[in-house]
Amino acid sequence: MAMVNSSIAYAQMGENDKAEKSLKQALKMAPDNAAANFNMGLLMAEKNELKTAEEYLKKALKDDPQMAQAAYNLCIITAKDRINEAVTWCGKAAELRPQEPKYTYTLAFFEQQKGDIDGAIKTLDALIARQPAYLDAYLLLAGIYEKQGKKDDAERVYNKALAVERAPEAFSSHVRTKLEELKETK
Repeated sequence: MAMVNSSIAYAQMGENDKAEKSLKQALKMAPDNAAANFNMGLLMAEKNELKTAEEYLKKALKDDPQMAQAAYNLCIITAKDRINEAVTWCGKAAELRPQEPKYTYTLAFFEQQKGDIDGAIKTLDALIARQPAYLDAYLLLAGIYEKQGKKDDAERVYNKALAVERAPEAFSSHVRTKLEELKETK
């Protein structure tokens, strides 16, 4: 772990070559270390070596099947050219850490990209019910309804968003603008 920690410190200082060297040493000593594989995967992704990053992230998830952040990063990497696989990885991340709204939101986003609109709506409804303060979910859900021409459903979601306590004024103002635009097109 000391080598993994030093690699993180090197990476934060922008010394990726030293970070990589430290991780290679760690993996030489403990090839099944999930943290080392995960951090090497992130480092490779940062270097845009996506195939190698994917291999390390899959190894990290194999070594620690509860590592939601590895599944999430696999989702992001595969989304460019393998949307079905990306949805599967995001689904795994969201299942492993339902308390992390970013994972569920990203799942819904890629479900929409895949064309699974019903799945995206269901995912977003569940996210809003579970974590009503996750504001981006309202915007994505209302946007999906707008694209479908379901203006009443979009209006319902926007109004629900306005009822969220302690929402930033910029968010509320944006939602009010969206509501006004929606009413003009009815």
